Amino acid sequence: MSGTSKLLLTDLNGDVDDDETLELKGTTDNPDLTVSRAQFVVTDDDTAGITISPNSLTVTEGGPSCDYAIKLDSQPASDVKITVDQPSNAGFTVNPGSVTFTPQNWRPQSISVTASEDDNLTDEPAATVSHTVTSSDSLYRNAAAAGVSVTVRDDDRDIGGRFPRPP
Repeated sequence: MSGTSKLLLTDLNGDVDDDETLELKGTTDNPDLTVSRAQFVVTDDDTAGITISPNSLTVTEGGPSCDYAIKLDSQPASDVKITVDQPSNAGFTVNPGSVTFTPQNWRPQSISVTASEDDNLTDEPAATVSHTVTSSDSLYRNAAAAGVSVTVRDDDRDIGGRFPRPP
């Protein structure tokens, strides 16, 4: 006696970066049936990593802030904290100063960049916001996170030697 059976295997941990080995076993009370054992290896297509987008911003003094997103590429096994390292004297501020991703909530998070107001007539030189990653998750521990280049565009103009702000 022989036959064909169909099985559906579902990976319940599909967003985590890991391979899994599954073993399928069966038993039968029918002495006329033979139950074979099968082993499967499921190769995971998720890769741990950090995506930051966009990788450059231009903000204007007195203008609205601009945002960039930080996203984990796969579900972490434990919390992942990313500290936003703002360069000193950069002509802008970032908020918040860090974000934390958890295994339960690892959706993308936004960082706002706001230009600092000054009275000079020059654009500030571009500066790079860097990121430091810490986690007890071995796949995210000390992972590399790209920087974001920020340019501050000046809003001051020179009229007759004075520096009025545009309306």
